[in-house]
Amino acid sequence: MKNRRGSQISPGYRINPKAGRKRSIRDYDYLKILAGDSRVMLSYLGIPAGAKVKAIQNEFKQVESRRADLVVEVIENGLRYIVHAEFQSSSDPDMGWRMVMYYWLIRQHVGPGIEIRQQVVFAGSDEPVGWQVMLRDDRFVHDWPTTDMRQLDAGPFLTSENFSDNLFAILCRNGADPDTIRKLADKASRLRRGARAKTFAKLAHVAGLRGLGEIAMAEASRIMPSDELLREPFFKYFGKEIAEKSKIEAVMIMLSMIGPDIPQDISDAVRQADEATLNSMIGHSKTAQSFDEFRKAIGLTDQPR
Repeated sequence: MKNRRGSQISPGYRINPKAGRKRSIRDYDYLKILAGDSRVMLSYLGIPAGAKVKAIQNEFKQVESRRADLVVEVIENGLRYIVHAEFQSSSDPDMGWRMVMYYWLIRQHVGPGIEIRQQVVFAGSDEPVGWQVMLRDDRFVHDWPTTDMRQLDAGPFLTSENFSDNLFAILCRNGADPDTIRKLADKASRLRRGARAKTFAKLAHVAGLRGLGEIAMAEASRIMPSDELLREPFFKYFGKEIAEKSKIEAVMIMLSMIGPDIPQDISDAVRQADEATLNSMIGHSKTAQSFDEFRKAIGLTDQPR
């Protein structure tokens, strides 16, 4: 699946064709929600740990409705200022103009005399490290600070007790790891029933930005019964067929960590397995140290190698 500039995005979940255009995992942008709850992310946006932070209006209606991703008021040692951040999963040639528009809309809301600090956070993977947001238009010249999640250390996000922080770790340097997805899925599984599905939806969205959405989807469908899973709009759109496909892909991804060339008999067994067998295979693929060990676990010991 490709975006409008032709660059690859992943994973390519396509859902609810009757609704018109086909949606992708990026239509569920949880990053703007997670950011306001992530103290580690706020610190990377220049907000000290001891500062008082309050969300303010981020939806503006002029000629057309616009919603900024993150707009917070910060009070730090008596100094009051506004932090505005936009999260991008792909580059936008008009991003500079968008930032100018948001600046004007925020200024209209907060009034004069308060500093507005803006920056752009890149959470995607299809642009070179070091990309910039700038605007050059006759006499108007401006650059915006940018933060590339791929250059941040995953450690502070993972060690936090805040689950929103933990999710951002997936986007960081060395954070896009199947084992990290599984550990976060295990942590989410211990939440109360009413909160689990929404939390897994956030996990699947963020993991999808690093091509690991299949593993998160498979863990969600393994841990939660269908009736609970499908109450969450994110999973309701994808439906059971996509969830089963995700389980297959998750097993294949984990098997590829044993070795790059998965034997044909194992590949066939995975792709032909029913739901209960796939759930079992997910567990075995996590623990198997060799293809022979996986064969034995799923009863393929007498099959051709």
